[in-house]
Amino acid sequence: VTFDAAWGADDTERLIEILKNHNAKATFFVVGEWAEKYPDSVKAFYASGHEIGNHSASHNMYSSLTESKIIKDRSEERRVGKE
Repeated sequence: VTFDAAWGADDTERLIEILKNHNAKATFFVVGEWAEKYPDSVKAFYASGHEIGNHSASHNMYSSLTESKIIKDRSEERRVGKE
């Protein structure tokens, strides 16, 4: 099961509980801006045994960005992922 984490964090604990009740593990592809805003949710997903994946820094549509903006976004994404 995979999720894009770019929404609010109000349902984090409920989602963790649902996955636990079904003995399911998930991969959460988090957007960097979301991870910075909701670090406790990222930690809660990971602490519950779920995988954290990277889903860009800002969820921009790369087909509409210049090469330099894509490179900047990817660099920012790696910075957030290390924190």
